[in-house]
Amino acid sequence: MKVIHPIIFFFLFTSTAYSQSNINNNKPPTGNGKLTITQLWETRAKPFIGKDYFKLTNADSVFKNAGIEMPEGVCLINLWFADCPPCITEFSDLVKLSEKYADKNFRILSLTFENDSIIDTFRKKYNLPFMPRHVSREACYKLNLQNGFPTNIILNPSGIIAFMSLGGNTNPEKSSLHFEKILVPAIDSVLRHL
Repeated sequence: MKVIHPIIFFFLFTSTAYSQSNINNNKPPTGNGKLTITQLWETRAKPFIGKDYFKLTNADSVFKNAGIEMPEGVCLINLWFADCPPCITEFSDLVKLSEKYADKNFRILSLTFENDSIIDTFRKKYNLPFMPRHVSREACYKLNLQNGFPTNIILNPSGIIAFMSLGGNTNPEKSSLHFEKILVPAIDSVLRHL
């Protein structure tokens, strides 16, 4: 997967925010209590690339219980919550992705543990062309592989994890740059191999 090497390089030179509840009470391996971007990628994302998302997360059962259709084609699973500033900053970039790939075999599946009222408020406020869906808090952490928020997971049509993006930026320009330089090439790479 050629897209991985430029991604690691990009991560080394950009700052990223990562909202996470420390649900396992594990302490990150740095003195200041925070993972570096390289550590985040190596420990939290890289081990899942190439793995079957549905076997890892039991997502098919979670989706069925929540009334969510199984994704077809290339899917970006976006996990977020309302009090996560980088999550909210990403909404405009997710809208752009939705528009960019409207005529492709691509879908955004936006998931949150927020209630339907909050989801509806955010959908209207940010003019989201996709409907975020509610799953339990426990299911959200299971679906984002016990990572923080935002988490974006790109699946190929077979449900294999092609790429994961952990964290985001509260600066709209930096968020857009991340999408442009990292997520768009990753999506394009998967779409090219259909």
